[in-house]
Amino acid sequence: MEGVSLGAVGAALIAAIASVIVLILGKEAKTSEFRQEWIDSLRAEISEYLSSLNTISTHLLRSFKDANEKITDLAPFYTKVNSAAFMIRLRLNSREVESKSVLDLMDKYERLSKDDKTFTSSAVDQLENEMLAASQVLLKAEWKRVKDGEITFRIAKWASIALTVGLIVLVLAAAALDLIRGRASRSGTPAPGAVVQLQINAAQVPSSAQHAKIIPMINPQVTLRVTTQP
Repeated sequence: MEGVSLGAVGAALIAAIASVIVLILGKEAKTSEFRQEWIDSLRAEISEYLSSLNTISTHLLRSFKDANEKITDLAPFYTKVNSAAFMIRLRLNSREVESKSVLDLMDKYERLSKDDKTFTSSAVDQLENEMLAASQVLLKAEWKRVKDGEITFRIAKWASIALTVGLIVLVLAAAALDLIRGRASRSGTPAPGAVVQLQINAAQVPSSAQHAKIIPMINPQVTLRVTTQP
């Protein structure tokens, strides 16, 4: 009865652990899906930012009659750059190294665009290349995070593997124990932990004492319980 109760408790515990692991894995799978969508949106915004920089660089090669003409010509692209910049800033965490590199380059562009002397086509081209390289590093890091999963996902994954291995070992051990007990039962040899009940007459006590010596010699883990009757 105790064995049955212990088995039931063990089965319930395993089922509870498995349920928690499934719940964590499901949640992390959804989180990874959202993060992938986040990466796709970030990639689109960075692409918009870089393409606008490229267009600005091309227009800066032109000769403008005055500052008003230059502002009028570049205004639509400034708007696109600023819109993409705000979206990118809202997505990135300045405390992360890869994100900070991209944000620093965006700050560099803002400083560059405020001075007509330094705001040249070659300067914008250089900034564009630096921004492209930094963005590639950022997107690669974010993709690796999606591929590896969050920390809770990795813990749940290894816990599920450990639980599976543990269950396999437990099943194999139980099967081996049943096999040993089955062989012992068929051979007539008491299994380890068994209790042999021997009932004899009082006149047979000396012979029974001899059995008490023989049975433990056959299997030291067998308990011999001798009772006498008049």
